[in-house]
Amino acid sequence: PSNYDLNNVNISTVKLWYQNNYVQAVSGEVKNNTLVVKFDRNTLKKLLPTGTNELTVIGEIYYNNRYVDFKGIDTIEVIG
Repeated sequence: PSNYDLNNVNISTVKLWYQNNYVQAVSGEVKNNTLVVKFDRNTLKKLLPTGTNELTVIGEIYYNNRYVDFKGIDTIEVIG
């Protein structure tokens, strides 16, 4: 929703999940009203097989005087 402040995302809680494994975010910043989160490339290369992969990103954002969970799911194509 538009009333969330992306600057209030707790980057230390952001994880990218693939099946039963995850990669912890290493950094994040807001650019042009978009949260850009970075993950370790080498760890991702070991985790993700070539082909179509469904990924889930989870984390916490401070909203209404407390931290609340957020979650997003998308599919990517890994080219090997």
